[in-house]
Parts: sequence; structure tokens; C-alpha cells
Amino acid sequence: MALELRGISPRARYFAARLNAGCIGGKEVVLVDTGIDEDVGRRLVSLSKEAGLEIRAIVNTHSHSDHFSANSAVVGRTGAKVWAPRTEAAIIESPHLEPYSLWGMASPPEEYVNKYTQGIACKVDHIYDSGPLEVDGVKMEAIDLSGHSINQQGILFEGILFAGDGIFGRETLAKHRFLFSSDVSGALRALDKIEALFSGGRAHKLLPSHGELLGKEEALALVAENRRNLQRTSDAIFSLVGGNTSEDILAAFAGSHSLDMTPVQHALNHTTVRAHLTHLRETGRIGPEMRGNRLIWNPLGDPLGNPPDARAAGKS
Repeated sequence: MALELRGISPRARYFAARLNAGCIGGKEVVLVDTGIDEDVGRRLVSLSKEAGLEIRAIVNTHSHSDHFSANSAVVGRTGAKVWAPRTEAAIIESPHLEPYSLWGMASPPEEYVNKYTQGIACKVDHIYDSGPLEVDGVKMEAIDLSGHSINQQGILFEGILFAGDGIFGRETLAKHRFLFSSDVSGALRALDKIEALFSGGRAHKLLPSHGELLGKEEALALVAENRRNLQRTSDAIFSLVGGNTSEDILAAFAGSHSLDMTPVQHALNHTTVRAHLTHLRETGRIGPEMRGNRLIWNPLGDPLGNPPDARAAGKS
């Protein structure tokens, strides 16, 4: 997909591509994320210059490679400073940690390493946390949208929410049956926060990293669609517990949805299965058991997975 600079407001724009990169400020601008490789970085700089814009800083929402691997090319051509959330910054500076984490913090096999699991390293100049933020004179607010990634942040600028992967566009939801998450409970809380921003009038435009620019009503509808996607996946995984390990559950899920996984896809999907298992455990629907030196998962409560206390409450 060709990179195209599109306007949102007099002081907000974005580079539309497979990953939307925000571009905020006056003539001296801050990018919100960059892209997957150095070629994208070179094009970001070139298009900015053509539009009379000077890139002064990059604010990364999180540390997945498609969001930061173009940083180094931008920094090398502009001298821009890089801002990243706490914890996420460690992987941006040392991206080999990502495939290590996917392989249980052991040295990963070469099949686990590609540009989607290991990005291009970039020095992080400033760490930021949730709350008001000023980057090179541009005022914004970081919104905690952790869930998809461990400490992902969205950027709220003059009523426009650059949401990172806190929410996915309809095309992505339709294309990918199994959306990556490291913390499903966190991802649901992130959707609650996005909904509150629009319902409370603090945000009026939504730009997912993967999706179209939306107004308030469309944004609220998309929140509901993302919630349904997460809930359907959790319910599907719940239906596969009962003496099964996370590997068993992933294999059964893949078979029922005609997924043919590569080693990298297996690693990402296995992480997502475990995130859903943790969510189901946190909500009292399942519990773990060691059996034959295997960690298996079993339903708790009634056959629908309602926890015992909820079942009792229903009888009173």
C-alpha cells in the first residue's frame, strides 16, 4: 500500500498505509509510530519534506516491530528524538527480546525470527508514562491502552485519539480470526477507556493503527465490534478446555478454523491462547491442574463456565 499524507485537522494529519502513522503539530511535527522497515522511514521523511513539514520527534505507542522499525531511518535523516512507554522502550532498544519472549525467554530457533518478531533497534531518548505529555512543544495526553502489548499507550491530541493497536479496524477484524493479545482483560479495559473518551466528549476522531479514520458514532460501534471479537475468541477457547493443555487448545482451535500456521504464527497464536486462558482464569471460568506433568485447564462452575458464586447468586 502506497504511503499517503492525509489531513484530519489543521494541526493533525496521518500517513495512511498498512500502519497509519500519526503526524501532529504545526510545521514542526511529531510522528506517532513509524512503520515496519527502513524503506517506510525514508518515505515518511520524503513526504514530510514535500509537505513542508519537519519531523522533530517520534512517539511510539508500543514495541511491536511494525510500529517502530522505521524509527532508525527517520532518526538518521532528521535527528528526531524518540519517546516510548516504560517497558516497551526496552524492546525498541533491544528487539531481540521479542522472539526470546515468544520462546519462553530461551534462545529462540531461527524459525521464530523475522521482521515481524524482531524489529530494527533504535535508541529511545525519553521514557513516558500515562498522563499529560509535552513532546518538542506539542502537548498531548498518553492514554493507557495496555492489553495488546504490555504497556501500550494511545495518544490523545486535540480530540483525536491515535489508538495504536488498542482497537482494530473492520477490515482487520474480518481478515484475522485470531487477533494477537498479551492481556485479554487489559485489552477489554482499553476498549472501555476508548468508549469513555468518546462518550464523555473528550475525543471526536479515532485513528486505529490498522483501520480507517472514524468519527464518534463509528468509533463507538467499532469498540463494540472489537469487544465481540475478544468475547467470541474467549468463548471458543473455553469450549476447548477440559483436560487440555494450551498447545492442545491451539491445535484444536486452528483445526476448527482452518488455520495453517507457520512457526511464527504458532508462537503468536500460542501467546494469544494463553492470554485468553489467563482471562478465563481471572473471571473464574476455568482453573489449572497438573496432571501427568502437563498443565491442563478445566472448566469451573456450571457447563457454561459461570463461576460457582455466580451460579449460587442466580438461585437466590
